Amino acid sequence: MEASKTKILAMFAALGALVALGIYTLLFFEVKKTNEAVSTLQNQLDIEVRQDQRLRSMKELLADLDEELKKIDTYFIASDGVVNFLEELESFGRISSASVEVNSVSVEDGEGTASLPYNRLRIEFVSEGSWSALMRLISLLETFPAGITMHRSQLERLPNSVLWQGHISFTVLTLK
Repeated sequence: MEASKTKILAMFAALGALVALGIYTLLFFEVKKTNEAVSTLQNQLDIEVRQDQRLRSMKELLADLDEELKKIDTYFIASDGVVNFLEELESFGRISSASVEVNSVSVEDGEGTASLPYNRLRIEFVSEGSWSALMRLISLLETFPAGITMHRSQLERLPNSVLWQGHISFTVLTLK
């Protein structure tokens, strides 16, 4: 009887150990599944945080670039500002004490400029005045805060006079 009690006790102990092992295994897989879910959520959260940081960074960059973009816009003549620019060109003549007579204004055809947001406006004019007046006029044009490219600046002294005549040709960038 003692042996059977020991056997029964050993069987209960073994059965208890098996039940404990089963509960441990069940809890192990439950914890593993919970950890995987937490890891997936953590990865998704990290992705969302990085995207939010990139978005904030882009917004800050755009805010920083806004002033730079406004500065770049000053290098272009507005599409409806050509007349104002020509008036400013004539005012350069008054400032420099040289006459300004615009001969032609035309839009240059440039290869590959169809997709660009600007046109090249070619302006040719004749100016008369003293040597220093013509140099001041050219200097005013060169320092004008717009995309001006000088193409020709031909200066010649008028016969039997102290005055000079300049034939000047340049292009300026205008927005479409």
